[in-house]
Amino acid sequence: ERREAEVAGGVLVEDVRGPAARAGLQQGDVILALNGKPVNSAEELRTLAGKSGKTVALLVQREGGRRYVAIPLG
Repeated sequence: ERREAEVAGGVLVEDVRGPAARAGLQQGDVILALNGKPVNSAEELRTLAGKSGKTVALLVQREGGRRYVAIPLG
């Protein structure tokens, strides 16, 4: 489960556990895009994730850099 807050230009990860934590998502990451589609709100993130297949690719900003994190769903 993830808990997130909206920030300018993405969604801030406030709490991370389960598959997201095992995949490498960290508290403080800012999710910028899901499967190549920009996200600007937690609602938008959940909607896009709900329409995804077995894995989502998140573009996250961490410590000034950007990286992709692949998270299995289900």
